[in-house]
Amino acid sequence: MKLKYFLLILLLLVLFLNFMTQEHFIYTLKDQLDQKIDDIISTGNINDPIHQSKIRSHSITQSDSNSITPSDSNTLTHYSLKNNKVLLTLFYDKYNEHSLNFYDNSEALQIQEINELNIKLYNLTKSNEIEPVVDPVVEPVVDPVVEPVVDPVVEPIVDPVVDPVTKDQEIIEITTLLEKKNLELSAYIENILPKKNTWNFLKNKHKDTSPIPYINQELLVLEEVKCDGNDISNCIENPSVILKIDTLKTIKEIPTEQPTEQPPRSETLIDKLPKVILSFLKPIDIIDGDIQYEYIIAEYNGIYSMNEPEKPLAYHNILHFIQETLDKHLEIKIEEKKNHEDKFGHTFTSIDTDIKAEAPLYLDYNIYKCNECCVYYKEKN
Repeated sequence: MKLKYFLLILLLLVLFLNFMTQEHFIYTLKDQLDQKIDDIISTGNINDPIHQSKIRSHSITQSDSNSITPSDSNTLTHYSLKNNKVLLTLFYDKYNEHSLNFYDNSEALQIQEINELNIKLYNLTKSNEIEPVVDPVVEPVVDPVVEPVVDPVVEPIVDPVVDPVTKDQEIIEITTLLEKKNLELSAYIENILPKKNTWNFLKNKHKDTSPIPYINQELLVLEEVKCDGNDISNCIENPSVILKIDTLKTIKEIPTEQPTEQPPRSETLIDKLPKVILSFLKPIDIIDGDIQYEYIIAEYNGIYSMNEPEKPLAYHNILHFIQETLDKHLEIKIEEKKNHEDKFGHTFTSIDTDIKAEAPLYLDYNIYKCNECCVYYKEKN
């Protein structure tokens, strides 16, 4: 009898555990489906007017940034993603050892100092008006016998008068200091950074308008996103910067940071730091006069270290990743060029590069890129 009750209890326990396991499986599956749906929604609605209003061609965004002053540059809210450029993005934590081995951003302090000098120079030169000199208040003459009740005189607050000579001298001093700082930064970037880390190496190649078309400025834009290694799920919410090349009076070209907003990205995208991804828009159709795009994100899963200047293996791996990804999604045949031009009203121009058959890609063709989007075709030399 006791055995019968024991077996009955054991059976009930097995049934209960089986029920709990199925319930857990159902909830786990539901969570995975919900996450997948969220990912699709976050990246699949790129053609929504809300997003399209922030996706502007790279040249327009550059023009907008040139028309604003240094002091209000943080008000830019355009997406870093453009309809006519491929975006190569680095997510990193400057306090993370692996990120530091991949990217040394120690030049950021020098750039910050230059930006502060630029703002100071702008504030000095934005107005040449001299504040009016206010006459001092004359105390009333009071009869010595009868002491009248006199309201206290409130001295007006007067801005200090700027001596034009002193102001001009300060402008000259700041201008001279800026030229010096720019030269120092250019030398630092030119001679030190390229020899160190993978992303620095790539940035330097990109800055020099590389003969490799896949990282040429005509096709590729670099984006950097600072993250907190203890909270990487929020990386996609952080502001970002794209690197803009300015030709300075110092003759050298150095990249400056242009504030932007990240395009929609999946919450599960960043699973480690550093992390490199490619993002781009591919035109697929026209509906009611509006071009519809496919939003493509590709993750780099190669090595991040091993980048000796004489044998930059990680840099070469990233180049192969860029080439293979773009050729797969953006290359069209030369026979398809006219159809693309007729359908979308686009035009093509050769990327101005000195093609050389050199490591790691050994190219023997020119790339003709669409001026209005990211697609291109190849033509043998």
